[in-house]
Amino acid sequence: MVSQKNEGLSLMFMFGMFIIDLLNYLKKK
Repeated sequence: MVSQKNEGLSLMFMFGMFIIDLLNYLKKK
C-alpha cells in the first residue's frame, strides 16, 4: 500500500514538473 502511494506521488510530481517546464517553454516562445 505504502509503496503504491509513493509511486502515485512520484508520478504526480513528475507530471507537475513536466507541466511547469512546458509552461516555461511557452512563455519563452
